[in-house]
Amino acid sequence: MAKKVNDLRGIKESDTGLAAPSQWDLVSDKQMMQEEQPLKVTRCTKIINPNSEDAKYVINVKQIAKFVVGLGDKVSPTDIEEGMCVGVDRNKYQIQIPFATKD
Repeated sequence: MAKKVNDLRGIKESDTGLAAPSQWDLVSDKQMMQEEQPLKVTRCTKIINPNSEDAKYVINVKQIAKFVVGLGDKVSPTDIEEGMCVGVDRNKYQIQIPFATKD
């Protein structure tokens, strides 16, 4: 694995996001992974009351159901468009992160 990382690092660190193994902080990474829950990828199919303070978002969670949800603290209403894939938390299904492309 270290060889693969070193080969990729030869391209450019900024292109791959990889740092040298000597700069890895595995303890902090493990702690962060325990604190943050993984997100579920869904699609925002409709925006209800767009451009208003009480805007809501219809998401389609595959093989479960459709939900009307709000936004997480770190997301702006201007970041979300209909048809866009989004990451939602697994408890309240609030939108936590938009993904750049519409698929």
